[in-house]
Amino acid sequence: MLVHQTADPEVAIAEWDYDGVVTGTGRNFRVSNIQVSRVRGGKIVASRDYHNHAFMAAVMGRLPALIAALTNSDSA
Repeated sequence: MLVHQTADPEVAIAEWDYDGVVTGTGRNFRVSNIQVSRVRGGKIVASRDYHNHAFMAAVMGRLPALIAALTNSDSA
């Protein structure tokens, strides 16, 4: 894990990878993540997590469904 300090002393950015296995196929994968956290009084008061949703959908065999959901004009 890599933690970045920011100009705001309450905000930290962490980067990490995690490994997983798709149980249906046995396929191994590694995905990168970023978390932006605001810490106040020793507690996380806000956070946002980011990872590659397209990659995760592809690994799980759900990329066509994700693309269809994103391009469906009815859902806009």
